[in-house]
Amino acid sequence: MDYLPSNKEKNLPVVIGIIAFLLPILFFAAIKIFSLSGLPLYFAQLGLYALFYLLAFWGIKQSQISLSLNRQKVLAALTITLASWLIYALIITGTGIIRLGDEVAALRSVEAWKVWAQIVSTWLFVGIGEEVLFRGYFLKKLMAFYESKNAINATLLAVVVSSGFFSVWHLPVRIVSLFNGEMGIGLILISLVMLFLLGAGFAWLFIRSGNILLVGIVHGVMDYPLIGKDSQLSFIILIAAIGLVEIFRLLRLKRQIQTT
Repeated sequence: MDYLPSNKEKNLPVVIGIIAFLLPILFFAAIKIFSLSGLPLYFAQLGLYALFYLLAFWGIKQSQISLSLNRQKVLAALTITLASWLIYALIITGTGIIRLGDEVAALRSVEAWKVWAQIVSTWLFVGIGEEVLFRGYFLKKLMAFYESKNAINATLLAVVVSSGFFSVWHLPVRIVSLFNGEMGIGLILISLVMLFLLGAGFAWLFIRSGNILLVGIVHGVMDYPLIGKDSQLSFIILIAAIGLVEIFRLLRLKRQIQTT
């Protein structure tokens, strides 16, 4: 007899999705009510993303999703991310988009502990936290759902739906920016489209690499690339990572063909 998921299992992604969407709203409400800033705001953000980790691992455990991680994948994640960042740095400095000396001077003018605090929060909490939730859980859950329905292009459907949710999930912060006069409606719509495309890129990287740590670190480094933060070109890191993964896949396939 085929296994049929219970109603509780069927509803779990919806419950997790609603909670994930409400958490940022509550986060910004807390900032407004309690006038959070400085270290209280920093630790509140860490707490928010700790909850994302809990949500993701709850869903992953209940759905028996496998996210394998071993020494080889950790090494691959670090190597590919570093290489992708170097490609990004060479492009934005080599083309004169930024002045490396000015960027390094600006970075050195910030207290070291603040830089490391930003690295910890953005690379380890924001980047990996969002990827474990949106790609590690939602994307894999949607892929399994559409495959169980024998849907044509099940993977594509899962990527589109998960990327759409990833984009809409960022709406609360955009609304806050709208009220603060930092963004107009047109710019918000453009940013949501860009977030959808980035979500699709992260999904592609995860599907092709099978390495959630790689996707998480790439995401985190894009959010805080150390240099060129204002250039809006950190997406180059993602493109470079995808390109490197595809090259490694081709080389592996070539070796397999040669040994058979």
